[in-house]
Order: sequence, then structure tokens, then C-alpha cells
Amino acid sequence: MILDIVVCSDNNYIQHCMGMLCSLYDNNKEHHIILHFLRNGELTEKNENFILDLTRKYGHEVRFYSIDESPLEGVQFRKKRPLTMAAYYRLLLPDILNHLDKVLYLDCDMDVLGDVSELFELELDDYALAACLDDMPHNNQHRLQLHMQVGERTFNTGMMMCNLKYWREHCSVKKMIEYAKRPKKQILLHDQDVFNYEFKGNWFLLPPKWNRLSHRTQCLNYAGYQEFDRIEYLNNPKIIHHFVKPWVDVYKPKKNLYLKYVKMSGYEPIVLKHVGLKDRVDAYYTNTLYFFKRFITPYMPNIIYLLFSDLKYILKFLMNLITKGKLTRRPRIFIYKAE
Repeated sequence: MILDIVVCSDNNYIQHCMGMLCSLYDNNKEHHIILHFLRNGELTEKNENFILDLTRKYGHEVRFYSIDESPLEGVQFRKKRPLTMAAYYRLLLPDILNHLDKVLYLDCDMDVLGDVSELFELELDDYALAACLDDMPHNNQHRLQLHMQVGERTFNTGMMMCNLKYWREHCSVKKMIEYAKRPKKQILLHDQDVFNYEFKGNWFLLPPKWNRLSHRTQCLNYAGYQEFDRIEYLNNPKIIHHFVKPWVDVYKPKKNLYLKYVKMSGYEPIVLKHVGLKDRVDAYYTNTLYFFKRFITPYMPNIIYLLFSDLKYILKFLMNLITKGKLTRRPRIFIYKAE
């Protein structure tokens, strides 16, 4: 089967993109993949060659698309940890890929662990896309901006099986760009907010195994999930989404998978970002809580778990008390050397 896959990246994310693509290619060898790579004009020749060499190694095709960003001028970005314009490229998919009606979009911070061809067999004629459940909106203002009812479901846009024919028929590109440029009191999730605003009520809910968040030991609480959905999410996910970023010099859940595929891809040097003391302590706590939930919580009373959960806030309070809230971080870069 021919699989049309879309990714968006710039130089900042090329290391992570290489790992994701290697996992996709390695676990879908029986299919022919056509990779549609959306880039800006700043992607270096070296990074482009990394993508070309990896794709040719597995016998697949890659097509690069240089994106004209002028239609996106004026889109809104949050002030804290803003993304680059590349985050909004996928809003333009129906126009960029005007010869295709169905594509699978994948974020770069993922590892694909299984065959994705069954996503291309979904009947999506009446849906804009297929995706997995998300826990947004995050507050009342967020919900108001999305014009959503209480209890309305939302989706995570890290993995989307897109019906571009539906987008064209409903003039979705124009409406999404208009919403992305609209002034808002609060910018939280950039393009994910845009997609959920435009396609609310018109998307197909996938099993949670297609977008397992790396730090979660349980899928979101949704009554429609069957027991086998929860088991597959935990023990046999199709895609791992590194929501807790693993490219740092401290352990993170599923970091071993991330490093495995980046090494297999041939990308070098592998760069791991140094984290400061405050973030390191928080990471140790998060990792402990992850293993606690994964291996201990199922066999213990809820009251003990609740008491343990409160330790996070106690530790943060003590850290701020001791340092008077003046802990600073000095960013450093570490080069990961494969054994």
C-alpha cells in the first residue's frame, strides 16, 4: 500500500524528526511511503541530506515543499514558549497537496511502533479527520475562545488522519487562518486550538493506542473506551507521543525509544539539553510518580496514592523557601555519544 505521510519541521526539530521517521520506516517496511516534508527556506542542505539518505535507505520517496508563509502573516503566538511559524503550516495542507485527498500527519516528537496502514482504510467521507482524545480546554477562557459546550470532546493534533477533500469542500483553510489571526485573551495551543475550533463535532475518534502520551500510564477517562482499548494503550501502543520531551540529560519515560531510533537514523551528533536543578528535581519527582502509577498504584489504597501526590507541592514549596524563589538555570548542551 502507498502511504502518504506529512511532516513539518525546521532546523530546530530535525534531530527529533529523524528519530520519528526512522521508527515509521522501520515498522512499515511492507508499504511504500511517500513523505511530504513541509519546510521553510532555512532548512540546511546538511539536514535535508539526512532526510534524503534515511528515506532512500528504506526504499521510500520524499518530496520537499518550501512553504510560502505570507498567507499566515498575523497568526497569533503565545508569549511564553512560543512556537515557530512551522507549527501553522499544516493549516495549508489542502492547497499544498492539492493532488491528494487523504494524508497522515505526524508530529516530529513521536515514535511509530506499528503498521499505520489501517488508518488509510478508515471511511472518513463525513469527517474532517481522525484523531485521539485530548484533555483540553484547560480553563474557562480557553473553552470560551473555542466556542465549545461543557463536556464537548477535543482531539490531539499530534497525529491526524486528514480528509483533505472535506477541508476543501468546507473552505476550511480560509476559516482556520481567519481564526488563527483573531486576537485572543489567551493563546494556549496555537494550531491545535485552530483545528478544534474549526472541526468540533466533525472528527472521528480513534482508539487511544494511536497517540499514547509517554508520561501517562492510563488513557483519558472516556466512557466509550473498552477494556481492550485501555490494555492496548498501556501495553501495545501504535504511536508514542513524547509529550514530556526526552531530549534532555535526565531520564524521562520512553527516552530509551527516542534514543534508539535517533541512533538508528544515522543522525549525529545527538544533542541532549542540560536542565537546571529545579527542573531536574521536578523530573525526578515526575519519573517516580510515573513508575508509582505504573507498577504500585493498581495494588494500593487510593488514600496512600493521594498522600504521595501531595508530596510534589510540598517539595516545590520547600525548594522555593530554601532558595527564596531565585533558582536560576544555566543552559548547557551535551553531546550524546552512542556506545
